[in-house]
Order: sequence, then structure tokens, then C-alpha cells
Amino acid sequence: MEALYDAVEDELDGRPFAFFGHSMGALLAYRLTVAVEREGGPAPRLLAVSGWSTAAHRGGEVAVDQLSDEEFLRQVREFGALPTEVTE
Repeated sequence: MEALYDAVEDELDGRPFAFFGHSMGALLAYRLTVAVEREGGPAPRLLAVSGWSTAAHRGGEVAVDQLSDEEFLRQVREFGALPTEVTE
């Protein structure tokens, strides 16, 4: 998460912004919003998430919020969820 936050931090230059995530990106968008606010940054005008099931409906999935940054990035690369430039 730290690498993703670092990549986005420079873009947060006081302009209004929104985050959108679908599927695994929904969790990324949420966690990024939490990280920005934790670091004292502004909240997005909109956080939109879609296509992520509740914990009760997931089965046999990896608890990505429990992964180390390295393992999380490995999972992201395997899913092909982000361009390689972002996960390096």
C-alpha cells in the first residue's frame, strides 16, 4: 500500500479528486483513501467501489488486508490488476 500511496501522493495537489475501484480495485481504492486521510491528506470528493463481495460471501480468498506489501504486490501482479510500471 505504501508504494501505491507514494505513487499517488504527488498527484494530490489540492485539486478535487475521486477514487474508483472495481473488484480488487475496490479494496485498493478504499485502502488508498484511508492511507491519504491517515497521512493528513484531503478526503476524495467521491470514493466509488463496485464488484467486491462481502466477507460472508467470499470463500477461499486471500485476506489481502493481512498481506505484507511484498506479498500484496505479488498478488496484484498475478491478477494483472495494475500496469507493471505501478507495481515495480
